This record gives sequence, C-alpha cells and structure tokens, in this order.
Amino acid sequence: MEPIEGKILGKKVGYPQQYSPKILVAVPRSLNREIYQLSADHLPSKGWMSGMPTN
Repeated sequence: MEPIEGKILGKKVGYPQQYSPKILVAVPRSLNREIYQLSADHLPSKGWMSGMPTN
C-alpha cells in the first residue's frame, strides 16, 4: 500500500472529467486515533461497530 504522502492529496492536479478510482485515497482511522490519543478499545461513540452492539 502506497503511503498517503505519495498520493495526490495536497498537490495541484487537473480536475478529472470522469470518475477515476486511481485518485481515491483510503485514510486509516488509526491515524486520527493516534493524533487524539484514542484507544480503539475506548472510543467515544455509541452504536453499532463491527456488527457488535456497544454502550
């Protein structure tokens, strides 16, 4: 998997005229969890995550 920095984010590029999956960038949630010092076991959310009910 190519690092996010190697993608087109933050670069000047021409606007695509058609849908192009090549320009899509997956940003792992773990990056922001590290920045905000959140543990995957103790996320501040309620609802359904990974098909399991949470409090």
